[in-house]
Amino acid sequence: MAPRGHNRSPGRSPYRVHQASRSHGAPMKLLLDLQGAQSQSRHRGIGRYTLALTHAFLERAEPLHDVRLLFNARFDAPTDALIATLGRHARPDRRVLLDMPEGIRAQPGGNAWLRQAASRIMRHAIEGLHADVAWFSSPLEGYNDDAVLPDAPPAGMASVATLYDLIPLHDADAYLGHPRVREWYEQGVDMLRRCDLLLAISEWVRQDAIERLHLPPERVVNIGSAVDGSFRRPDPNPAASEELRRRHGIVRPFVLYNGGFDPRKNVAALIEAFATLPKPLRSRHQLVIVGRISDEEKLRLDAVTRRTTLPPGSIVYTGFAPDSDLIRLYAECALFVFPSLLEGFGLPPLEAMACGAPVIASNSASLPEVIDRRDALFDPKRVESISERMTKVLDNPAFATELRQYALDRAASFRWSTVAQRAGEAMQALAGKRQSTHIPTTSTPTSRITCVRVGGARAPAWLSEHDARIVSLTSQAENSDVMSWPQNSERVLYVANASNLQQLEPIMRSRPGALLIEELPQNLLATPGTSVLRAAYRAGGYAKLVAMRDVDKEQADPRLISILEHSLGTMCTDERIPHALRAQATAITMPNIAVLPAHNASYACIQQMALAYSTHPLALEAQLLDDIAAMEGKPSDDDIAAVASAVVTSRKPGDVRQWLVDVSSIAEKDIRTGVQRVVRNILVHWLKSPPAGIRIEPVRFSQGRYRYARRYALDLLGATDVTMPEDAVEIASGDVFVGLDWAIDTIAAAEPQLRDWHRRGVSMHFLVHDLLPITLPDTFHPYARNRFEDWLRRIIGIGDQFICVSQATATDLHHWINAEAPTYPFGAAPIITHSPLGVDAMLGNNTSEPRKHLAKAMHARPTLLMVGTIEPRKGYDQALEACEILWNNHINFNLVIVGHFGWLMETFRARVEGHAEHHQRLFWLDDVCDDELDVIYRTSTTLLAASWGEGYGLPLIEAARRGLPVIARDLPVFREVMGEQAQYFTAPSAEQLADVLRSGLTRATVSSDRVTPPMQWSSWKQSAAAMAHKVMAHRP
Repeated sequence: MAPRGHNRSPGRSPYRVHQASRSHGAPMKLLLDLQGAQSQSRHRGIGRYTLALTHAFLERAEPLHDVRLLFNARFDAPTDALIATLGRHARPDRRVLLDMPEGIRAQPGGNAWLRQAASRIMRHAIEGLHADVAWFSSPLEGYNDDAVLPDAPPAGMASVATLYDLIPLHDADAYLGHPRVREWYEQGVDMLRRCDLLLAISEWVRQDAIERLHLPPERVVNIGSAVDGSFRRPDPNPAASEELRRRHGIVRPFVLYNGGFDPRKNVAALIEAFATLPKPLRSRHQLVIVGRISDEEKLRLDAVTRRTTLPPGSIVYTGFAPDSDLIRLYAECALFVFPSLLEGFGLPPLEAMACGAPVIASNSASLPEVIDRRDALFDPKRVESISERMTKVLDNPAFATELRQYALDRAASFRWSTVAQRAGEAMQALAGKRQSTHIPTTSTPTSRITCVRVGGARAPAWLSEHDARIVSLTSQAENSDVMSWPQNSERVLYVANASNLQQLEPIMRSRPGALLIEELPQNLLATPGTSVLRAAYRAGGYAKLVAMRDVDKEQADPRLISILEHSLGTMCTDERIPHALRAQATAITMPNIAVLPAHNASYACIQQMALAYSTHPLALEAQLLDDIAAMEGKPSDDDIAAVASAVVTSRKPGDVRQWLVDVSSIAEKDIRTGVQRVVRNILVHWLKSPPAGIRIEPVRFSQGRYRYARRYALDLLGATDVTMPEDAVEIASGDVFVGLDWAIDTIAAAEPQLRDWHRRGVSMHFLVHDLLPITLPDTFHPYARNRFEDWLRRIIGIGDQFICVSQATATDLHHWINAEAPTYPFGAAPIITHSPLGVDAMLGNNTSEPRKHLAKAMHARPTLLMVGTIEPRKGYDQALEACEILWNNHINFNLVIVGHFGWLMETFRARVEGHAEHHQRLFWLDDVCDDELDVIYRTSTTLLAASWGEGYGLPLIEAARRGLPVIARDLPVFREVMGEQAQYFTAPSAEQLADVLRSGLTRATVSSDRVTPPMQWSSWKQSAAAMAHKVMAHRP
């Protein structure tokens, strides 16, 4: 098939640029890069800030603004967590996942080419989204992990970054001593300088950026910060407080610190200040230090402690504390002290204040903005200043109480909604300013034009004015020569007559260019040969292929679609040509064809080519590849493969969405069970008549990945003469995965890929036939039960919707979920619905007979028919025992069993095969085709459905539609599908069942006329349409 994403015309992006002048409050199209909440920063303040601000911003922005969330696909688990946390704001159509090569972090070195290529790919991918604003949540990432930023601000949009601080520039020797760290940090700072707007988290950070980056003041805005709503004074809980203190060895009232341990955090000065407190005051308190601390940092602080006179037990190191512990520590401390020398904002003091702690902090950097109270500040460079302020609080209960109340009031003024509002207003003003000053320009291509003449087409005379190279394409050798040119080294103009456009199909797919059509088309019709059928599949999927095989209808050559799809722009000099093409190719969606003015064709053509090469996705990708090829360095084969994969996955999806229909089991082996009959019938109708805008693609899991199951699909459609490769599946956001087949053998291996598809915006729908291994566990082998439950738990974790074949099965699934309470990694519980199955069309003209020995018996006496796999739940043992009772009582009838051998029924098989009535009045057929089954239905007297549990009950409907009386066990699912069209029984014993069968056979024999029941059941066509509607209606 054509590469995904190259069938979208320029301007059809979800971020199509709005050309109207922007006023205050006008919609804005924004791309928010969330790597700050995905990378290792997610464990620090940057991650918390990014997530909290994102949530608040999205609450305010939607539905006015169109916000897309950009995720780095390299961070899979953090991505899942973010999707779950952001909920409806991160629905699939809002998500953009970018694949970056592995191993691009800056720390190890030796990967400069790969890192540079990844940054260039990211810029290309972002530019293709056509946003008004690209907002980078954390512009200094990627040293210790595979986070990546574009190598330059993306063109065509404003670039905005959140700025937390520039503290490393205050002491470059301490923070940027290693050359690799310095290079990495300077690259990030350069990105900050080139952004159109920086959103500073404090006024101190804003002023620092203006001074150190030499930026105009209007390019840096202070949006502030806030604290998460979970940080508030907790309800009193003496037991929880006692347990927390006991766990950490806190035995006295305590002074608290929470934060990092690098030198600027000034924790050593805090220890010294605590040691210099008046002895009675110090002896009544402990110093509790919270935070993840390295062994090296702990040794350094232990050395400081030893130089003081502090007795053992005076200082408690808790290590990392979860929020639940931290909140209670904040609320119960006697004092919270934050002695940092440099801080971009100072979130711990604000958290402590929100929990009602008395807080004192440094009078440096941003901390006065947070505290906003002079008598709660100290000089962090003077130990005595810290100690004095601590003493004032600890030795003055009234002052401490005053600070507690002040803290609560002050913290309440910091709200994420306010921060989000400031950020939104700043970005909207920027976008409006850029829009009002935007002047469209058209450039003239600077590279040489190569004109490729196809067949007898003539190169326009005016091309000589542009020093164009002229190439004639008349042989395969020349074709190969053209395709060997370096990508985008020259601008290509193909010149062809409409009647020989087909010759361009192979070269246009590998080397796109602009297309000039010279003459009116004469005949665009095609003979459906193999190459044409392959082209039909590429152009319109299996439905188009099936249509092309209809030799009674003349079809436009589908290769035209591929040619026009891969043209960077189609032009002509005769205004009649577009009309003629549309008239002959009625089944093809024709692109716009530019008619060049006769008086100025040269200028118009050059301008059209300039526009195409600067905006068309194919041309932009070619430029990307040129840029990567020009990068210095010697990439390895693995590097090149990783970059190629990233380029492919960066392509934007087209207008047609794929439904990836899993046929993993049936494509491997069709054992023609009820489940597989459902798969065949639903799939064949979808293939022939897909929903509008949908491309049906059967897929199978093989060799560690999903592949297009083209061989199976072609066989199902009877197109065995067509062969196509089974490529790896390419997905795009908006595609749909339908677990139509029960792929229990592949789910464990396939789950990681399905989970990855889900986070990329592919919605997941699974067909559930029954929960019988759970509801009737004794009728299945323990291994089968375990496998089934494993399959169910896996699909529950990734499924968006479960379509059950009956309401009874849906009810069972609801009950199981309520009882098990499974986790949903993506945050939302799935939708559970049901859609009835169809039944085969009644052949009507089937006059054949069953196999000879069976036909003779069926004509001689009444026949009781059972249809279904031979397994314990089907009730075969009880049914045979009941029949034996009747035979022993001289009731003359046949028992005919149609079904494959299943499991745990070896004793029954031996019993049947050794039975005195075998091949006399007892028949078991395990190799019946659909035609023979139809004849058996018509020749039988009554259908017996003795199952102890079912998911649906297709044989009951198939029998009833042929007027065959049905005797069925009284199951909810049987009543659901049959209504009053069956005779129901409970019959826990064989004797009771024998009585039921005696009366049922008697009634059926006396009234031998077949009567079609009034109840109407869906055909497979209707069932397929209903199931498609369920999928369409519940795509997230």
